[in-house]
Amino acid sequence: MTFVQWNCRAIKNKKIWLKVPPFSTSEFWVFQETFLKHEDHRLCSSKNYFYIDRHGRPGGGLLTAIPKNASGRIIPTGFSHNVNQEILAVEVHFQDFHFIIINLYAPQGLNIENVKYFFDSFSIPVFIFGDFNLHHPFWGSNRSSPLSNDFVEWLQNSSFILLNSSNPTYAAYTGSASLLDLSICSASISHAVDCYVSDSNFESDHYPDIITWSILDHTPKKNKVIRLEPDYE
Repeated sequence: MTFVQWNCRAIKNKKIWLKVPPFSTSEFWVFQETFLKHEDHRLCSSKNYFYIDRHGRPGGGLLTAIPKNASGRIIPTGFSHNVNQEILAVEVHFQDFHFIIINLYAPQGLNIENVKYFFDSFSIPVFIFGDFNLHHPFWGSNRSSPLSNDFVEWLQNSSFILLNSSNPTYAAYTGSASLLDLSICSASISHAVDCYVSDSNFESDHYPDIITWSILDHTPKKNKVIRLEPDYE
């Protein structure tokens, strides 16, 4: 079972890439900054879509796509959605498995204090994918912030595991690279989950994370790594 999480920075003009791997070979898509309107969400006939659009100003938007033969529903979060915190939680039943996908975008950095009780409230496996916009040495950055320190403190005391290595997922036009897009899962399934960064950004400034859940294999695995060399041009 494969997931692709990606800050696509507008998906409508990148739909052609959805026909090639890793998108064409992944059952689940978890996209941030879709820039879509309500009528734009049908990207592929083999998926069902759940989404949040930003209202009142351009940009933002979340989309989670699941296979047609899966069932899903949006879980109410109780949060007020705003431009600084977009969260979409979907409960999924697929191939006799039952789990949660949380999709998030926090352009000013995720404030874990606002969401930790929601994240910790589930008794079934949870994946948390998104653009957290946090920097911390825990995932290879040379700096941190009060928000990222709070997040790491929560993570280390939670029932979740960070799947990323230190490979960056964002390359700025200046040539600097950062790991902003985090992939997290429940510790109970982490032994069967791998995560690696694509070697192509597919015309975004963010590189997709590809996450595989080997649901029939219970042998602990190491993270795959694809080295990302930023484009300095």
